[in-house]
Amino acid sequence: MKIRIFITISTSFWMLDGYNPEHLEQLKKTKVCQKCDLTKAMLQGYNLPNADVEGSDFSGANMSGTQFPGANFKDTILDDTILSSSLLQKADFSGAKAHGAKFVNTLLRDAKFLGTDLSNANFTSSSPYRTDFNGAIFSNTRFDHADMLNTSLRNSTGNIITDDRTNICCTVMSDGSISSLSGYKCGSTEASSCSSPSPIEYSETGKRQTLYTGKQS
Repeated sequence: MKIRIFITISTSFWMLDGYNPEHLEQLKKTKVCQKCDLTKAMLQGYNLPNADVEGSDFSGANMSGTQFPGANFKDTILDDTILSSSLLQKADFSGAKAHGAKFVNTLLRDAKFLGTDLSNANFTSSSPYRTDFNGAIFSNTRFDHADMLNTSLRNSTGNIITDDRTNICCTVMSDGSISSLSGYKCGSTEASSCSSPSPIEYSETGKRQTLYTGKQS
């Protein structure tokens, strides 16, 4: 009888924490944990370059201050996940669901968000330059103060929120055109002077279009 009570209590604590402790240990030791349960996991400050967490659930996890450069986050769930002040350059978030995710003050150079759902995500003061958002889904996604130099928004939909310090310079828009809006870094740079994007094959998406809301000077 006592053994049964102990098992029940242990299981309850696991469910309360959210994540599977064995999965967390596996990630820490091997840097590979596909389709793992890491909901609400505390991962602040972890250094796991080139980690492979494809298909894992990080809902509500705190991953602030982490270093996951080159990591595979494909098809992960990142709803309400905190990834602020992290180094995520060349990480691949393609196909992920990241509703309300926080990428504040995060380095995202050369990252990929192909087809990623970024509704209500926050990229304030982040550096997604040369980042590919092809086919991404935006909805009130914040890019205040963000450095979007050479960023690609090709085929993306929805709206992003910017301010007068958002650096939209030589940015590929949702329809494939190149735009430079006068900002704190782009200055008077004309879109005609920007280098053409790499010849990448994109699917036709008809009326898909990303709109900007917020101040652009």
